[in-house]
Amino acid sequence: MPKKYRIGVLGYAHMHISQTLIPSFAEMSDRIEWVGGADIPPTTPEISTEVSTRASNIRLTSEMCGGLKMYDNYKDLLDLEPDIIICCVEHARHVQYMEEILLRGIHVVNEKLLATTMPGALRLARASKIGKASLITNLPTCWYAPIRLAYDLVQQGAIGKPWKFMHRNAESMGPFSYGQKMSDADLASEWWYFNEEGGGVLFDYLTYSTNLASWFTQQKPVSVFALMANMFNHFAGVGDYVSFTVRYPEMVGLLEGSWDTYSWGGVPTGPVIFGDEGTLTTSMGAVMRDKLWLYTDRQATAPTKEYIVTPDMVPSMKGRATLAQETFHHLDTGEPLHPTLDIPVNLNAQSILDAAVRSIKSGKMELCNDIHWAIGDGRR
Repeated sequence: MPKKYRIGVLGYAHMHISQTLIPSFAEMSDRIEWVGGADIPPTTPEISTEVSTRASNIRLTSEMCGGLKMYDNYKDLLDLEPDIIICCVEHARHVQYMEEILLRGIHVVNEKLLATTMPGALRLARASKIGKASLITNLPTCWYAPIRLAYDLVQQGAIGKPWKFMHRNAESMGPFSYGQKMSDADLASEWWYFNEEGGGVLFDYLTYSTNLASWFTQQKPVSVFALMANMFNHFAGVGDYVSFTVRYPEMVGLLEGSWDTYSWGGVPTGPVIFGDEGTLTTSMGAVMRDKLWLYTDRQATAPTKEYIVTPDMVPSMKGRATLAQETFHHLDTGEPLHPTLDIPVNLNAQSILDAAVRSIKSGKMELCNDIHWAIGDGRR
């Protein structure tokens, strides 16, 4: 009989706790015993209770779990020794709380990213090793079957030698632009609009791009040139547009994130992978969400081959097509996690983000292999 896992929830800051993480595990309720939940009070009190806010996340999560006992002190929750903690505190608080959980030997499932700094990410990698606890960093892009198939085709040589990777997020006007009715004052109270909490588009959307680039390229990044701007969110001090040019030993990455993109008529978001014998195009947008296009004819106006991709077409997704399925498979069998969820790929991604932050400040290209990265990958 499959093992039941005792799961607790810590932190309700990130809307993906109620949109993706808890729903994935709730689908496998026969394998779960919910231990309880605890929130970490925000530095700035939030005003709104609209969908995706902390208040909404707490309410919806409790409903999906069939009621969840809440603890005022998160340590009381950890003292119950759950097998897994699903952690969705603010980006800048990941290290403070996840390090403690991992050192207790409790597995952590968190929403992107590892941390907001490279030293912080290395601390988490070290804590995972010492505590012998898995750190599973979820990114929704992991569950897009066309992206998985694109990776397999690149590895099989479908486009020859890859040399360029491109990715941008789908249409978005910010984290609360999906039907919520919120004033600038409401938004200004949300952690997403505070740099010190890890808010802004850089740690939101560029986490997807850097994670995918680190997986597809299979190379450690060399350097980054980045620029960031605040185009429309003038009530806050965070960037709502950012772009990176990433140099690899044998490839280049062009990565872009925006909270200012209303629509672009179905132009693919990527990943787009260019090779010396062809190009693969995918998209997170609505138009091509389940499609993968392969171009191997020069100056073609139509793809050489179009794939309508479902999870059962991708070997790595069979029986492991959701976050909960992947988590339980990993813990049941001891087999490695999918690379995009595991520490090494996310440390490479973190090194890009870290260099990008320095590049934005200096206005220059910055090296990824700074002193912190040169220490190692956190597993030695």
